[in-house]
Amino acid sequence: MHLLRQLALRQQYNFLCRCSRCAGLAYRGDGTRDEEEVDLLMEAVLLKGGGEAESAQSGGGGTSSSHGGGSAGSRESSGGGGGQEGRNGSEGSEMIGNMIELTEALLTRAKQSAEVEDAARLTRHALLSRRKHCHPLSLLRYHAERAAAELARRRGNMAEARECDRHVLSYLEMALSHVPWHPALSHQRCRLADVEGALGNQAQGLSEIGRAMAALMLTHGPEHPLTQRAEETQQELLIVVEQRRRADVVRKEAEGRALDRHFGL
Repeated sequence: MHLLRQLALRQQYNFLCRCSRCAGLAYRGDGTRDEEEVDLLMEAVLLKGGGEAESAQSGGGGTSSSHGGGSAGSRESSGGGGGQEGRNGSEGSEMIGNMIELTEALLTRAKQSAEVEDAARLTRHALLSRRKHCHPLSLLRYHAERAAAELARRRGNMAEARECDRHVLSYLEMALSHVPWHPALSHQRCRLADVEGALGNQAQGLSEIGRAMAALMLTHGPEHPLTQRAEETQQELLIVVEQRRRADVVRKEAEGRALDRHFGL
């Protein structure tokens, strides 16, 4: 994200910040919430400052024109405002285009990195920018969320993997709404079911794997390895759910006996 800030500073103020954080020298990033919040805050202040500066410039131009003489000055001010809006729109489009280009470069560097933590850091920076500037169901978000989910699995961060996997599934459900049995949806639901199970949320995992199984039986048949793998996952989740149910029954029976002894029943 420091790359985006440097770009915005050059475009808005013709200024290149060389602080350690913006230059990316002292700051490597470890994915902690505090560091992400600092980056987002710096970017938000920058964007807000840019908007205020543009407003001040637009307002100052209008005042100068009106002092120049009556209705003609007013027309010049109005015309200048329209031109300013056009420039703002053009600058906004350019900013988004540069954001896409820079985040794509970050994702490319992440793929080329031999270090998982370094790849995760680069991918996380690209993902945060795309979450801020891109629609949740855009292809740009999809690619970044998918890459981040895979890296989170490799690092053992299942909570982050689940967050990204849910975004990926939302995109696929939208893009493939006319083909609800598409294998890509089934595969993503299997991945999400595995993560839910790893996080102890077996009930949600069963819901996802059940929908995947129904589609895989239709598209691949019961003998396909993907269907059999999904069935294995389903059985594993069912075993855990059943064990928990039995444990709850035993616990409630024990609590009931303790109450009976307490009241002498």
